[in-house]
Amino acid sequence: MRREALSAAGVGSNATATWADFKLYLNYDHISDTDIGIPFDCADAAMSQNNQEWRYSEFVSPDGTTSADEFTAHMLGAHVGPAGNYTSVGIIEGYQNSRARVQADDPSVDPTLFESGWMMNLFDDGTHHDEILEALTDDGDSPPYDHDDMPGSAGNMSRALVAGVTHVNTGSPIGYIGPIVAPLGLLQVETKSAVNGNILELVLEIAPGGYKGVDAVAI
Repeated sequence: MRREALSAAGVGSNATATWADFKLYLNYDHISDTDIGIPFDCADAAMSQNNQEWRYSEFVSPDGTTSADEFTAHMLGAHVGPAGNYTSVGIIEGYQNSRARVQADDPSVDPTLFESGWMMNLFDDGTHHDEILEALTDDGDSPPYDHDDMPGSAGNMSRALVAGVTHVNTGSPIGYIGPIVAPLGLLQVETKSAVNGNILELVLEIAPGGYKGVDAVAI
């Protein structure tokens, strides 16, 4: 879409904004949650937000009128908003809806006709052939996964997977979690405490790499 727009405008890729890379939300909570905090340093100084811009990628599609639909995207879960007027679309949900799906039973066999047909009866000198055919046609004819809903779609594991868990208390105030891979830099942190308003400090060490200074794994 970007290449087509730039080509139609007669300009090259150097006209693209420097930091206009692909940014999307993790899920609907990422969009709607109001308590997403601002990073602080070790001296409790908040990160400066002067002249900063962080805009999530927007998709633009024609809607049959003189205007166009604009919406963001998130990785996990259902689309947000009514059909034809989405405010954010699920990447995995959309991919799932664009793919052909396997059959629930493959091959599709009528067990009655298959097991009692005259050709089969020519060799049926006992009852064991029926059991063998039943096992051959019925066992393993469905996939070992949900053939309708992909993991990460609205109907199957629409929440983020747990990458690590740690527990802290007054006796052990520091917890550690080993190295993890956060695709597209998306990471959801869930905290639970018996005390309301408890303040936790989260320290992230990002591995250096070749993508703008960090180790970003291609997907």
